[in-house]
Amino acid sequence: AEGLKYASRSKIKIYGNKILSRELEGIKKESKELKNILLSNKSNTGYLQAEETLISQKDKKKYSLKKFYLSSLNYSNNGHKPIGYLGQFSDKIIYFSGIGESFYFNSNDLKVKKVNLITIPNNLKEIIFDPRFYKNFTMSIKDILILEDDLYASYTKLIKKGCHNTSILKAKINLKELKFKEFFSYDECIDKSLTTEYNAHQSGGRLIKYKDNILFSIGEYRQRFLAQKKDSFFGKIISINIKDKKFNMVSMGHRNPQGLVYIKKDDTILSTEHGPKGGDEVNKIEIGKNYGWPIASYGRHSDDKFREDSPLLKSHKKNGFVEPLKYFVPSIGISQIIEVPSRFGDDYNVFVTSMGKNLKFNKDKEPVGRTIYQLKFNSDYSKIEKEDSLIIYERMRDIMYISNLNGFLMVLENSPALGFLTLENQ
Repeated sequence: AEGLKYASRSKIKIYGNKILSRELEGIKKESKELKNILLSNKSNTGYLQAEETLISQKDKKKYSLKKFYLSSLNYSNNGHKPIGYLGQFSDKIIYFSGIGESFYFNSNDLKVKKVNLITIPNNLKEIIFDPRFYKNFTMSIKDILILEDDLYASYTKLIKKGCHNTSILKAKINLKELKFKEFFSYDECIDKSLTTEYNAHQSGGRLIKYKDNILFSIGEYRQRFLAQKKDSFFGKIISINIKDKKFNMVSMGHRNPQGLVYIKKDDTILSTEHGPKGGDEVNKIEIGKNYGWPIASYGRHSDDKFREDSPLLKSHKKNGFVEPLKYFVPSIGISQIIEVPSRFGDDYNVFVTSMGKNLKFNKDKEPVGRTIYQLKFNSDYSKIEKEDSLIIYERMRDIMYISNLNGFLMVLENSPALGFLTLENQ
């Protein structure tokens, strides 16, 4: 009773209290040293803790998923801020957390058992003074985009007291320090004190390259009527010229566009969008078109009440709007959409990632949330020809394709971890 029995093969050793006390002190010391390393902001190593085989629901295709666990807080403990976003610069992967911490690691680290995230100092605290950005509030980094040697970051910007919008910063990539300057902003903002409904989660912020422009999604912060106002930035997807910063409205009638992809070979823009209670959408974006929010939606208001100014009519087309290519009821917590290169497999055009509070199944026994939805379109992207799904069991905030490794890197918000997905036996 006074010792610890330790079995090793056929031997049993009994340790006395003094030995146990020394062991405990050693463990405490090691734990303290590890904590100091993790908090030192010099590195943040992600250790490979799991490697598993996943099988798609319909095709029964096998995938390998590696999880590199991170020392940061998970989504729930981090005030429901995004865990991070990804970009690639040469052979380096840049990882940006929701509160503006920046790191990089070598893409080849994904082949081994750990990724060594090296901190990149930045000047965001000299630019973003909003205390809510660094605490348990929904103001945060919303996405990053790397174009040549420039890094763009969208974020929730405090325009004046209590009044925010979604804006963009820009920095030259320097792995020793990132010095951001404002790239694109505007005076219009949502004043929380003037509305009974406000949600900075509904802020959009997705960034992608589109020809000589950046496509930028802006949510409506739950100010629904703004999505149908042509002179408002909110509830829109806009195009910003990289050189002169001139902008044009691409589309309107959006609630909270979470994903964007430009498929260059087919000159096609696709988006994903959060619905309210149900009604997450995948859309083909056409210049100047209206996508209906808040007049048309396949979802319901969270309180199930009817609102005259936002009736959520169940047909887009019959009411003069663009019909979604696909909608999800119940909501899947839709997030990013990404092109699937043919060398990864030509079964599907795109992957759509999702979040969701929990993994559930709908009445057709299809997974709802925490799943990659695999879609194959016809030649003009007017309809979906084939679908499958791959359950990941985690919230996925961002995803990118790593060409030299022929796999997809994801931010997994529950562990939290970096997930690396490849086809087995490829």
